[in-house]
Amino acid sequence: MGKAFRSVPGVQVIDPHPLREISLDPLVIFPYDEAAAKAGDHILPVIGVGPRSIMRAQVSTVALRSDNREQNGIRRNA
Repeated sequence: MGKAFRSVPGVQVIDPHPLREISLDPLVIFPYDEAAAKAGDHILPVIGVGPRSIMRAQVSTVALRSDNREQNGIRRNA
């Protein structure tokens, strides 16, 4: 995930990989083709990203788009 946000200043990415017993990751629990939108809807408001912000648009249209996830280093854990 860090690779996907490398162009956004001040972003800190926390890798939850060691906590594999439980997954609340929308990229895992939602169907693959819906996962990016669901991730944006659930995670971004928690970190203070508004629904009409540039970061929200970047996440949905670039970072988490299904055809970009692999090249951004975002893989399914399930």
